[in-house]
Amino acid sequence: MKGVKPASASEVREAAAPEYVFTATEAQNEFGSVLEKASQDNDIVITRHGKSRAVLISVDRYDELMRAQKNELRTWNDRYDEMLVRMQGPSARAAATAAFNSTPEELGVAAVRGASAARKKRAK
Repeated sequence: MKGVKPASASEVREAAAPEYVFTATEAQNEFGSVLEKASQDNDIVITRHGKSRAVLISVDRYDELMRAQKNELRTWNDRYDEMLVRMQGPSARAAATAAFNSTPEELGVAAVRGASAARKKRAK
């Protein structure tokens, strides 16, 4: 079998060095062996013309990645929901109503006050 361990980290992506690297031709000609290696939780990189083109991973690894992605998405959804609840509170609603009912001059004065307060806060 021609699949070999990578010679150095510079040959593969820095984030995660695969256990095996195969050319596309090797992967095609020895697909059964390549598939067996992947199913044993080995990460396989398939190259074409010296560049990484695809990754073959086990179903277990794929499921793990999908769970992690769903958990991250769930975390962002929870953060958004919390922010939305805060934004829909009585004081936020009153402030938004006041802003929409303000004249351009009143908005200008409020903007200058806000900018001055932010500048003073940064200076501390």
